[in-house]
Order: sequence, then structure tokens, then C-alpha cells
Amino acid sequence: INSIRYKLSLYMQLPIQAPISKVKHFLLSQYFYDGLKITFGVVSPALIAYQFGQLEQGITLSMGALIVSITDNPGPTAHKRNAMLATNLFIFLMALLIGFTNRNSILLAIEIPILCFLFSMLTVYGARASSVGIAALLVMVIGIDQHLDPTGTLLHALYLLSGGIWYF
Repeated sequence: INSIRYKLSLYMQLPIQAPISKVKHFLLSQYFYDGLKITFGVVSPALIAYQFGQLEQGITLSMGALIVSITDNPGPTAHKRNAMLATNLFIFLMALLIGFTNRNSILLAIEIPILCFLFSMLTVYGARASSVGIAALLVMVIGIDQHLDPTGTLLHALYLLSGGIWYF
């Protein structure tokens, strides 16, 4: 009981400045900056495209930016750059591969387990490489049900790549 009274007395002696300084510290922190950066990088392509009457393309651009933002974890700049470049390459290739083969269920039955295994094995190289694999698998899952013609598939992949480059 004495320890509870002691802790309570310490809590009661804290000045009102403590919560204000915590809020100020949070607003000036790297976490808040990263949240703003990701929000701006993901939302702005859709807003800009909406202004030109191209909301569907803008959402695809934003999806590419969102997928690349998965790999934007704290760490050395060179590692972030390499991870985002690899993610851009993988999401482009994955969108093309899935887009061209999603009409054939036999090909999908073959490639889904292989791709899941390969991109899951990136976990061996650490958290950043794991997020690259997750990003590629996310593009695969999203693209499985999209039945586009070859030109539409190429445009979809290019929009994803453009959104990823925008975020990069």
C-alpha cells in the first residue's frame, strides 16, 4: 500500500507541462513525419488524377505508391533505396505476369505456390526484404481477379510502377 501511495504522490506532482511536452515531442518526431510522408505520397496521386477526371487511374497510382511504402522502414538510406527499387521492379513484373496469366487457371495453379514460396523466402534476408516479398505478393493477390486485355494489363502495370516511382 505504501508503494501505491508513493507512486500516486509522484503522479500528482507532475506539472501540466509533461503532457504538453509529450504531444510536442510526438509532433516533432520521426514517426509523425513518416506518417505525413506516407499519407501525402499515397493520397496525392488519386487527388491529382481526380481533378483531371481520371480517378480510376489515380487509385491505381496510389495503390502502387502504397505498395512501395510498405518497404519504407527506418534504416540506412541506401537500404531503403534498394528496397524501394526492388519493390518497383517486382510489382511491375508481378502485375504483368498475373495480368497475362490470370485467365488460365492451370497456369495460376502452378505459379501461385511457386511465387508464394519464392517471395516468402525473402524473409531469410531480414525484415526489409520480407516487406519486398509481401509487396510483390500483395500485387499478385490484387491482380488475380482482374481480367484485362493485354493493353489494359500493360497500362495497369505501368500505373502501378508510376505510383511506386512517385513514392520513391
